[in-house]
Amino acid sequence: DKDQIDVIDVAAKKVVATWSVAPGSGPTGMALDAASHRLFVGAGKAMVMIDTTTGKVVTSVPICAGTDATFYDAGNKLAFSSCRDGHVTIAKVDGDKMTVVQTLETSPGSRTMALDSTTHKLYLAAARPASSGRGNDPESFHILVYGLR
Repeated sequence: DKDQIDVIDVAAKKVVATWSVAPGSGPTGMALDAASHRLFVGAGKAMVMIDTTTGKVVTSVPICAGTDATFYDAGNKLAFSSCRDGHVTIAKVDGDKMTVVQTLETSPGSRTMALDSTTHKLYLAAARPASSGRGNDPESFHILVYGLR
């Protein structure tokens, strides 16, 4: 609720730094590229790329609404943020730049996502809305699978 990330020293059990996610807000999903010291954060209507050595936002791109999960595919240098509006924003990472290369249409509410870094496939959980208009139809649960071309 403070539009920031707290860095925790696990051994000392204390917060050692606080990083802002502005221009993002309400950070949720995060993905780390340890090799390049970059943290990708789905934050409101922006995906931000943070330098983990300085804690500063390097760049950001606009994303879909209602972000939940964020993943990074180091093999393809792609960052993904899934959203409850039924989209996944895909950004190409090139050094200190990110560029949105696709807004993938999925299914409304399918924001829970996983990435298989070996096959480079995305998996999203989805369900059709219940006929009552409340919640989702439990009988309609399915997994959406997307691969690169």
